[in-house]
Amino acid sequence: MHRNSKKYLLLFIILAFSFIYRVMLMLWANFPPGADIGLHNSVIHSITPLGNVDFLWNNYQMGGGLSLTFPGYHIFVAQVILFSGLPDFLAHTLVVALFSALIVACAFLITRKIWSESAAFVVAFLVAVSRFDIEMLLWGGYPNVITLMLIPLVFYMFLQSKRFSLSIFLISASLLCGTLFLTHSLSALVFDGTVFVIVVFAAIFSKQLGVTKKRLTLWLVPLSFGALIILPFLVNAAPAYLGANSGTFTGGVSDIRDALLSTRILPWELLAPLAGCVILFFLYSKDYKG
Repeated sequence: MHRNSKKYLLLFIILAFSFIYRVMLMLWANFPPGADIGLHNSVIHSITPLGNVDFLWNNYQMGGGLSLTFPGYHIFVAQVILFSGLPDFLAHTLVVALFSALIVACAFLITRKIWSESAAFVVAFLVAVSRFDIEMLLWGGYPNVITLMLIPLVFYMFLQSKRFSLSIFLISASLLCGTLFLTHSLSALVFDGTVFVIVVFAAIFSKQLGVTKKRLTLWLVPLSFGALIILPFLVNAAPAYLGANSGTFTGGVSDIRDALLSTRILPWELLAPLAGCVILFFLYSKDYKG
């Protein structure tokens, strides 16, 4: 067998194992993963009925009420259910197991780009058996898993921007960023903050890294275009989600309100080490070495 064919076969086996392993773990469970599965189904069943859809309204939340859940994942699963007729639990399982397995593929691609193909296979296997995204699957953090796949995929596109024409790169990266923003708000904030910090530090050390400032600026454009794509939703969601709507916290105790507001704050002490790690990737990678 040709050497490249063997490599592709090995990668396919790792990805297939990742998918089957996750499906088996989710279907093996005797009990639902937690309260989140009820939230996901309530959002999905608020989308699937005929007629106009208000993504900020949950028909099943306390008899109907404001929904602060970003609906990207739920829109996708709702379409899968409508087109395939799959039961809810099976649609959830197959969709999130697929995206979780794609995290393995993204890890392989990024590691191969930064280091070597041999290291990429090792990393792919380690990610395949990693407990972190699997734990999210088992407690029902399905949108989190989707964003865990989208974030490295977008970063891989940033690293490979030279391989695409400008229009293809901007369209593809903007659609992925828009999908990320529509799927999980906190992940979107972490992603935006990380990209911004990386661009700033990389621009300061652009000569040492061998990266032009023009190329770094292109990293910020898809973030703006992605936000523009879902702007109608953001305009309606921002007042409620950020607490401008007084009804969001009506009847709550001040401690609860403070706790809710604290979850909206992005701690820079977590972003700074992450940005440092990414910059070290650039410094020691074979592509960005001066």
